[in-house]
Amino acid sequence: MSLVFLKLGGSLITDKSRPYTARLEKLDDLAAQIAAALNENADLRLVLGHGSGSFGHTPASQFDTRRGVSKPEAWRGFAEVWYQASRLNRLVVEALRRAGLPVAYSQGFNPRPRATWAAPLPLGFTGEGEVADFIMERPVPPAEFAARLVVQLPPGLSLLDVRAVPRKAPALPALLRQIRYRVVLPGQSDLERAKREIEWLMASTNLERPRRAKGDKPGKGTYDLRPRVVSLGARAPDQGIEIEMLLCAGENDTARPEEVLDALGYVNTPTLVTRLELIFGETETHHRVTEGTEIAH
Repeated sequence: MSLVFLKLGGSLITDKSRPYTARLEKLDDLAAQIAAALNENADLRLVLGHGSGSFGHTPASQFDTRRGVSKPEAWRGFAEVWYQASRLNRLVVEALRRAGLPVAYSQGFNPRPRATWAAPLPLGFTGEGEVADFIMERPVPPAEFAARLVVQLPPGLSLLDVRAVPRKAPALPALLRQIRYRVVLPGQSDLERAKREIEWLMASTNLERPRRAKGDKPGKGTYDLRPRVVSLGARAPDQGIEIEMLLCAGENDTARPEEVLDALGYVNTPTLVTRLELIFGETETHHRVTEGTEIAH
């Protein structure tokens, strides 16, 4: 019995140039391909996840929900993001059911496919290396599943890695150690300033910052941001300034890109944030590739 995970990217299953537009034919095609793989491999257990594409990101951008609640109407943004993301989720689930897939669902009034994500992708961010555990009702050898699925994947969807995970392995969030980000500042052009600020921050021994507010309640006390910043670098692409950040992501020492930007002097600056990589602590149970398993990239 093997457990593998698969994420359907939001740009694949939605038209990101048109708000709230699902690619229904693509959903049915993907569901049929997954169903065929499951029918050929009776031992497969698959957990399936998907991005929110033009459903969740449209209201997230409209209401700037990534920065939290700064005014009363901002609460509407969070409600709208949840509503639109749940609409897309229902479309995906309906496609899977039409294909007759043995997807494992949660219990309760509103059952959903069972998945554990390493770290929820913040609203407004783009992800290029998301990781999750997916559960199927029937297992399949990862090598066979990967080999069959990779040749069937349509343009825009890449299966980066498939691994068997013991059912009692540590949860992904407990294994997460660091996250690498690419942050683009479209309205900035002074690369030397960015390099000076980065040099100052990295040379600092202590960087006390106020704790973030939660809703309408102010944050309590301060924390030291400096040990949570592993590395920073800046360059100037065709447009704007690009800063790459490697930040801690442990249970008690997580740093967020916007906190680092504030410390660098880019307060309330428009950004385009991409989460490039999730870095995990090595363990015998969760990051060992099953012997004989081929990893698909």
